[in-house]
Amino acid sequence: MVLGRGVGLATMAPISQLAGERGVRVTAILSARSEELALAADLFESVGTVVKVLDTDGSSAVENVEAILRRLIAGKKADAFFTCGSNRLMQLMKRLGKEHGIPGQMAMEQIMACGLGPCYICVRTFEVAGKLEMRRVCVEGPVFDLQECLGW
Repeated sequence: MVLGRGVGLATMAPISQLAGERGVRVTAILSARSEELALAADLFESVGTVVKVLDTDGSSAVENVEAILRRLIAGKKADAFFTCGSNRLMQLMKRLGKEHGIPGQMAMEQIMACGLGPCYICVRTFEVAGKLEMRRVCVEGPVFDLQECLGW
């Protein structure tokens, strides 16, 4: 199960392609302002099922996305969560993942000045084993365990 919003959709494409190459079907929820901004829909359709949720028709509301995710979970079509591009959707997947024991990962989007770690511009706070921990997105990431992500 991949869920991306805006440019975060582009980040979800490689993992979806890799899953498809390995025979794993992907359900992709593409969240965008409008139909034309639901990037790479054809790529996601080639490896599984696509559900578009848009601002233009109100279907991108968190409550609607939650209902979709709950249906997929009930239908045993969500055994792992992958997300990028939206704090509100990441928080939703984190909550549902914890509630249903579904592991997940979040690809972080963050400004990086050097991309090597010494500038510490890309630091985010995570909760690891009950303690807050600072991590550099460029070095320790950009992909993190969904349950450790705190959002922004």
